[in-house]
Amino acid sequence: MRRLAALIACTMVAGCAHEPDLADPGRIWELVSVDDRPFPATATLTFGPEGELTGEAPCNRLTGTWSLNRHQLTLGPIATTRRACPALEAEVAFLAILDGVDHVDIDTSDSLILSGSGHRMLFREAPTP
Repeated sequence: MRRLAALIACTMVAGCAHEPDLADPGRIWELVSVDDRPFPATATLTFGPEGELTGEAPCNRLTGTWSLNRHQLTLGPIATTRRACPALEAEVAFLAILDGVDHVDIDTSDSLILSGSGHRMLFREAPTP
């Protein structure tokens, strides 16, 4: 509720340029669409408070680093495990687009938009188990 109140207050102020709060412990972002088309597999990201990025690509786990300056997002080298699966084509596409990401916006309290290199990835907060 606090995040929503802060977002509403921010949108009411012209030129609000607060930094998105990515490092919310336990918050998992699930990929919904790429370039306004539904993503055909499951992929998630979690932004840790110490600049650690973790997640699940369609086939493999991933790890890396992240840093943020206002809305300018820098992702460090991303490493993945090397399992094969039927969604390997979706994984290759996901990782390639993620590699070009340089901008972040939190559209609502449960929507995250990563963009860069001509692509736009929409994530929603994954339900907690």
